[in-house]
Amino acid sequence: MLFSRSDRDLLSGKLDSSIDSLYQVVEVDTRKGVREVASRLGNAVVKRAYDWSDANLKGHFAADIRWNRSDGRQLGEVIARDRMERIVEVIDATSDSKTREIEAVGILFGGNIGSRSFHFVVPQGEVYRGHLAEQFDRTTEMTLGKFYRAKILETESFHYATEKSERHNQLLHLEPASSLPFDGANNEVH
Repeated sequence: MLFSRSDRDLLSGKLDSSIDSLYQVVEVDTRKGVREVASRLGNAVVKRAYDWSDANLKGHFAADIRWNRSDGRQLGEVIARDRMERIVEVIDATSDSKTREIEAVGILFGGNIGSRSFHFVVPQGEVYRGHLAEQFDRTTEMTLGKFYRAKILETESFHYATEKSERHNQLLHLEPASSLPFDGANNEVH
């Protein structure tokens, strides 16, 4: 339970907007709503709402939220367990993904047609691990330790429930490249 005095003189209504925001968060019931709250209030607020709702669910609690605003209005409601369950479900199901195609020259450190996996390293640069894309030509020669020019599809997903990002790479294409020295910025020196 949290108590805070809301006298107009003490806080000048500074907590009112925070409490209004709290009510917006507990009313989230769509993925679009999660994104809007995250955009307006920040990802951390969504994560905390998820953690709070999940903890209450695990403890088999409902929550009674009451607030006396500095303008004299009273706000309050009981957040039932089924509503908290919906908050947890919708935040857990919400993520954003960005996909980009990368072209890089580097060394093939690992590749397996059977498990459809690869490990590609750009000297003094990025390390890419992942799987061969469906359209990857299975007849492509993959010699470990050899320089290749690669096309990689990188998908980065951000999960609101955990505030974590994860990357998934797919190797689209691989062709032999000369083993020219690099300038440290992933560019060949000519």
